[in-house]
Amino acid sequence: MKNREFDLIFVPVINKKSYKNSIRLYEEELFFIDNTDATLNQGASAKVQIKDIRDKTFVMVPDSCGLSAITRSLIRTTTSEVKEYEGKALSYQVLADWASNGLGFALLPKSKILPHIAKQ
Repeated sequence: MKNREFDLIFVPVINKKSYKNSIRLYEEELFFIDNTDATLNQGASAKVQIKDIRDKTFVMVPDSCGLSAITRSLIRTTTSEVKEYEGKALSYQVLADWASNGLGFALLPKSKILPHIAKQ
């Protein structure tokens, strides 16, 4: 700041706590990807309760982007620890593919899910 240069840090918000000197830039709903029950996957209008998915095994991306931290944080709101598949998907599309093919379950922002992937 002394040199009149600013560094910006963009991070996903895990809790709704306000931080000094911060501003919300973007908000997007998360969708649950599950291929185990066709009746649940009839469309994006079905709502999923965190308590109903807390015991599922989730596929994750590496911790560098924040999505895994958000997923863990949501599951922990039910006082459960998240069960994670051992491998890490290298992209959101791989994560969606893994979940839609039954390797595990995933939470993803809608903008990262291709139209052919069933989501709730």
